[in-house]
Amino acid sequence: MDGDTTRQPAWLTAIDAIIVRHCGLTSLPRRAWRLEGRIRQRTQALELNHPSRYLALLTGPSARQEIARLVAAVRVDQTTWMRHKDQLDDLTTIIGSRNGAAHIWSAGCGRGQEAYSIAMLLADAYPTRDFTVLGTDLSEDAIAQAKQGRYPMNEMVGIPARLLAAFWHLSEDAARTTEALRGHISFRVHNLLTDPLPTPQDVIVVRNVLMYFAPSALRTVLNRLATVLVPGGILVTGPSEGHLVRDVFTPLPSANGILWTTSSAEQLPARTEGGDRRHVAWSQDPDPARSPLTSGTLDKQPGSIDPFQPTVRRIKGTFPPERLDALKQELFELVERPSARFIVDLDDVEFLCDEAADLFLRLSAHVEQLGGRLEVTATRPGVRHWIERWNLPEHPTDDDRA
Repeated sequence: MDGDTTRQPAWLTAIDAIIVRHCGLTSLPRRAWRLEGRIRQRTQALELNHPSRYLALLTGPSARQEIARLVAAVRVDQTTWMRHKDQLDDLTTIIGSRNGAAHIWSAGCGRGQEAYSIAMLLADAYPTRDFTVLGTDLSEDAIAQAKQGRYPMNEMVGIPARLLAAFWHLSEDAARTTEALRGHISFRVHNLLTDPLPTPQDVIVVRNVLMYFAPSALRTVLNRLATVLVPGGILVTGPSEGHLVRDVFTPLPSANGILWTTSSAEQLPARTEGGDRRHVAWSQDPDPARSPLTSGTLDKQPGSIDPFQPTVRRIKGTFPPERLDALKQELFELVERPSARFIVDLDDVEFLCDEAADLFLRLSAHVEQLGGRLEVTATRPGVRHWIERWNLPEHPTDDDRA
């Protein structure tokens, strides 16, 4: 078992260990509350009188099916259209700059939104380009939905209208992908830890997945991915996951995300203003004369920045979407020394819009590319759930260390 779990019930650590052996994913210590809640739900549904009896079930003849049900219940299955689009734009550019057919693997694709997003961007930018996208996920239900290529209209948020019109048949209540787009995509159920790997890939997109692996399983998964990524191929991780892969993969400079390769780094084409979709984001040009925040402030702790000690800032107040630019400017003051470790405390926040999550993720990517690390922390349950929902890079609390 990875990590110190001495304060967890014995049955909880034992069940987590079973899940780790099954697929490498762990909930301890940071997400113990989620795992415990799902275990108790399954215990009640099966009319067992204690989780220890549920543990016995997980070691019996029908264990594999029940483990799969539990994993499906515990997983954070949050996928959206065009998630971290600037990162996908960089990926589209570098694929377009290379010759030959492109084989792309979207690992942990959930219900398929990521795989379809990649295919839409490539088909739109390079209509005659030969490419395939393989979407895989541990969840049978998620893959079944992805294969249908049909989604409720109220879920089609984030897709530009032009791409909706080009690649989807739209009705009043649902959107169904065109056969032309589907011709580029296939889906299958796949366990990254144990299942046979797909044929060599030019690109592996494994965003916001690696953070859930136990340390012992993570190294195995990374080594497996390295064996099927062609020389010079691209690995795409979530913005907060770069520190997990740097021992196996080499960073690839990118303006808007964390890209990795198996060989020497290659510089992406520069972004330009105007019709080309490339534009440099997250460049820092602080304005000393900018106006102070009025509906949200940051409590700046005095003292110089020590690369070996974290610099902490506590966010206070309310941050609706219209305040994000001001919040971004203030946060960049925190990371002027990117070699240091930075902690943002959200306990005093009254409101943070969901768009702020993308701000934190992209800022984390910016810091990691410069050699630092940004962490977000909170002790209030509601705020912690918001942090976990958006897969933000967390700073462990005292409970997490237990």
